[in-house]
Amino acid sequence: MKTEKKEKSQELPSSRLSLEKQFEILKTFAVIHQTKGTGSNYKDIASQVGANATVVSDCLKFWSENGLLEGNRGTYVPSSFLIEFNQQSHWGDEDSALQILREPLQNAWFVTELKIKFQVKNKLSQNELRQTLGLASKISKKDSRIMTGLNNLIELLEKIKIIIKDSDDHYSMKMDSVDKRKPISVQDSDDMMQVTLGNDLYAVDVNEIKEFVLSKGKKLSKIIQKVD
Repeated sequence: MKTEKKEKSQELPSSRLSLEKQFEILKTFAVIHQTKGTGSNYKDIASQVGANATVVSDCLKFWSENGLLEGNRGTYVPSSFLIEFNQQSHWGDEDSALQILREPLQNAWFVTELKIKFQVKNKLSQNELRQTLGLASKISKKDSRIMTGLNNLIELLEKIKIIIKDSDDHYSMKMDSVDKRKPISVQDSDDMMQVTLGNDLYAVDVNEIKEFVLSKGKKLSKIIQKVD
């Protein structure tokens, strides 16, 4: 008799740390990498943020699976998205910083699932969101730990504006907000701009960027954004 193979369950944000604490942990990876040029393990980070090392180790699974941390054997470096997130946050623009996290997460299993669900029903209650994400996660055991993880995931999606809560406490998703990449805007008054390549950040002369775009780029329609 064949034994049915159990489907692999998906990771959720840690239920043992608040989302804000998890952001602090992510930012610490970025700070250490930019200061020392090295990766960090969970013990390094735990000592920096004053958290239990085992709890930190457990927390990293979700973020590494979803493109914010890169590495193996327990040592991670921040992705380019995480470096940019930390820089924006450092300069006090927390809302813009959070929006940077949209791009690495927009193709994650939970966003893909919600895109389908919101096409069927344009508004969902928090309970419906939890049910949808819980089923999609393929986690068989429903307990307080899992429910907290699901609540943290919903909070994350709300913070990065993939879902929006209305005055009736129902959630909606603006489909084009997760499918379109925001174009880079270069102002005439700017002298330099920051460009991230991999895990490295560069300062680039704006005039050189303009020359490259004008000589190599293809002009897009402002209305429908397709190649002319």
